Amino acid sequence: MYNPLATEILSFINQYPDGTTEYEIIKHLENLQLFQDLAAEDELALFQKHFIVMNSLYQLQADMWRDDNIFLDISSVRVRLIIDNQGEIADSTVKSISDNSALSGYYLDWENFKSTDQEKVLEMLNGFWQLFYNQDKISGAYQTLDLSMSEPLEIVTKQYRKLAAIHHPDKGGDRDNFIAIRQAYEVIKQSNKSVRDI
Repeated sequence: MYNPLATEILSFINQYPDGTTEYEIIKHLENLQLFQDLAAEDELALFQKHFIVMNSLYQLQADMWRDDNIFLDISSVRVRLIIDNQGEIADSTVKSISDNSALSGYYLDWENFKSTDQEKVLEMLNGFWQLFYNQDKISGAYQTLDLSMSEPLEIVTKQYRKLAAIHHPDKGGDRDNFIAIRQAYEVIKQSNKSVRDI
């Protein structure tokens, strides 16, 4: 389903060559009274406004790249257009479209909008805050496995298996080291699950 706010959002973004924010986009749409049905300021209404804007942004990103080689850079701090008229868009930038496919897939699926109620929003917020407050614990878990925090879960799993094989008590390893490795792996798995659920 095409998002009817896409044209207005694109027009607004185009006014800011250095980029704008999702917050400013939402405020602009509210000033135009395009969110009248979502006038409440509870968590569900805020989520729905966020979802509608992100749905539109990801639709625009896919369509403009496919049709015009214009890249809509969507990040947590800025939304901006990058027009590639002189080969300015690096391969790594374009790769970010495919890297964000799970995120864009979430926002492009209207079933996620329809099925998310107040309880689910509060659950997602709780998961976010738990993750936020556990960053030190997560960082320590990556250190225990001798990995950087940028490693994907597949690499973490391989490293865990390698270290577990070395430190398993049945293979002459130290029990405490083995337990620390297992705990670190569980912390990272849980943090990855929390990110997917948000």
